[in-house]
Amino acid sequence: MPHDQSPATVIILCGVPAGTSATAFRTLAAEPRASGVPVTWVADRSDLVRLATEEADANWALSLDTTSAISRQELRQQLATVRQSAGSVDTVVIHGNATLPPRDILLDGGIRTAVVDRFDDVPRGNRRPAPEGWACRSVLWGLWEVQAASVPNQGIIERLLSWAAASHIQPGSLLVIHADAGTGCGVQETAKRLSGQLAWCTSVGRRCGVRMARAADLPALLGSGDHARSGSVLRAA
Repeated sequence: MPHDQSPATVIILCGVPAGTSATAFRTLAAEPRASGVPVTWVADRSDLVRLATEEADANWALSLDTTSAISRQELRQQLATVRQSAGSVDTVVIHGNATLPPRDILLDGGIRTAVVDRFDDVPRGNRRPAPEGWACRSVLWGLWEVQAASVPNQGIIERLLSWAAASHIQPGSLLVIHADAGTGCGVQETAKRLSGQLAWCTSVGRRCGVRMARAADLPALLGSGDHARSGSVLRAA
């Protein structure tokens, strides 16, 4: 990677299988911790509250189930429960084609980043421009929405090889990846997929340099004006 180019920024999200024990989670988190690659762990409210109590140093994101209707008051209560029990959780993850929950409630509940599979249609325009190559928008000031990379329906190795071969990581761009592909698989399969993703990031970092960040880092990265100053860097040799 030329020295005058900013590295690409990569954020890895990994869903925690429902009911995962604290012991199983520590095993799942061991490899990324050893490699120094930050991972944002995604869990529903009950699992997040339970696990974050014992694993407070992990970076957590709340998975919001939008398949059924949720009232504004119910959303407030969910966010308040997470905030009171798990501390500072400022990221939510929403899968599928669902519409983002009320943005003002998310913001009031301490949420600063919402990771989505697609942007919903809103009448208002983007309040703050995102850098080129960053699939981000801010419809409500203080809340950033970021679109995760679409994942082909194929095995992890095939996905990684196709991504590497196609050079999908461009200098200065942003790539947000669901390591578990949002499949809701078990702990062993999740660990296998995550291991492959970490190996891919390391390989790409050695070839062209990438900056690894957490989902919680996005507002600071976007607001700094310098999108290459936060996170851990995997550099080309």
